[in-house]
Order: sequence, then C-alpha cells, then structure tokens
Amino acid sequence: MSIREQIAVYLLAMLKGSTVANGYAIGFGDNAKRAMRSFDEEDLPACSLWLGNEDAEPAHGISTQTMVIDVEAHAGINSSTVDVTANELLADLRVALETYNSNLNDLIESINYTSSEPTYPDDGGKAISVRVTYLIKYTTARGNPSANH
Repeated sequence: MSIREQIAVYLLAMLKGSTVANGYAIGFGDNAKRAMRSFDEEDLPACSLWLGNEDAEPAHGISTQTMVIDVEAHAGINSSTVDVTANELLADLRVALETYNSNLNDLIESINYTSSEPTYPDDGGKAISVRVTYLIKYTTARGNPSANH
C-alpha cells in the first residue's frame, strides 16, 4: 500500500474516532467517509476526506511530496445560530486531525492546517458545512511510493 494511501487510512480513522462520547462537540464517527460529495440529512453529522493535488521534490534516492487534503464536514444546525455550529464543526475537525497519532507521525514529516471555509445555509436551511484544508509533507524512496525513506 502506498504511503499516500496509508496516510488516508490513518486520517479517516482519526475522523471516525471523533464522537461525542470521546469529547467532541458534534463528532462524526462512522459517518466519516472518503471522497463522498453529499450526505442525506438523516446521516448528519458527517464528513468527507478528500486527497488532493501533490507536489514532489525529487532528490538523490528520495522524493518529498507535499499533499493537499480537504475535509468537508456537514451538520444539522444544533444551536441558536449557524455560526456556533460552524465553529463547533471547525474545532472538531482540527482536534481530530491535529491530535498526535504515532502511526501517522511515523509516515509524515508534517501536517499543517492552512485554511477553513464555512458554507452557510440559505434562510430556512437546516444544515451547514465547513471545509478545512491541510498540507501534509512526507518522503518516499524514489521510484517506490510504498516505501518510506
């Protein structure tokens, strides 16, 4: 399995571990998915992990990749204002993805939060979404994306 795929597996597991029982405000649990564009209202809260573009810097015997990942979270509006729900979603995503994970950290050099964007519902809408973006840097053996350097 490629290092990129291993990273995706660990990130998804971290998102699935975000539950109210584990101290998250909203949490996603088994409704954390990969590359899913939409969710039914009864499946909320939910989130989707997207692995994006990757830049590479080859060097002698190694290749250092910087990969963009996005996670889009969706939730029903569960407070008096949509802004509070947006902030809860953002905080849950950041805690889930930024909490130390030894398996993930063995594969990567860094994971850095770069931006977030809430998408507010139209008047009368019942759900909100928040997208967060991270850059993940990792190194592989040159010509072998499944081998860590």
